[in-house]
Amino acid sequence: MNGNQRWLSVKGLRAQIPNTLTMTRLFLGLAFPWLPSSWWMAALVWGMTSEFLDGYLARRMNVVSAFGQLMDPVADKIFVMAVALTFVRAELISLPQLGLVAFRDLFVAVSSLVLLLRGQRSAFRDMVPSPLGKWATAFQLVTLFSLPLLGATRDVLIYLTGLISVLAAMDYARRFIHRAPHCSNSPSDGSKSHS
Repeated sequence: MNGNQRWLSVKGLRAQIPNTLTMTRLFLGLAFPWLPSSWWMAALVWGMTSEFLDGYLARRMNVVSAFGQLMDPVADKIFVMAVALTFVRAELISLPQLGLVAFRDLFVAVSSLVLLLRGQRSAFRDMVPSPLGKWATAFQLVTLFSLPLLGATRDVLIYLTGLISVLAAMDYARRFIHRAPHCSNSPSDGSKSHS
C-alpha cells in the first residue's frame, strides 16, 4: 500500500467517527423507552455529548458527509422524541406540557408542511436561526435533562421553557411573514432545498 492509499484509508476511517456517534444516538433513542430508569441520566449525557461531538469532529477533521448531514437531524429528533414520550409515560411531564415545550417545533413542522404543499419552499431558503430560537432549543434540552432530577420545581422550568418556545414560534412567524412577499412561487423553487 503506497502513501496515498494509506492516507485515503486513514481518512476513510476517520470519516466514520462522526457518523458512528450519530448512529449511536439514533439507536440509543430507539432503545430509550426500554431502558431502566437508573440508566436514563447516563443515556441523556451520552445523547447530548454525541449531539455536540459528531458535528464538531466532522468539521474539525474535514470529513463532513452527505450521510451525516442527513442522519444528524434525524437522530436528534428520534432521540428527543423518545426521551420526551418516555418521560410522559413516567409522568415526569404531562402531554399538554410537552406540547407547550415543543410548541415552536410543532409550529415550524406544520407551517413547513403547509408551505411545501403550496409550493413555497423558497420561503425557508437562508432562514437563519434566530437567537430566540436558539434559546428555545437550549431550554428544551435543559428541561429534558433536568426532569428526572427535579421534584415539584420542574413545573416552573417546564412553563418557562414553554413560554420561550411560544415566543420563538411567534418570532418565526413574524420573520416568515416579513420574508414571504419577497419569495417567488414559481415551480422552480420547489426543486431546491436548504437544510
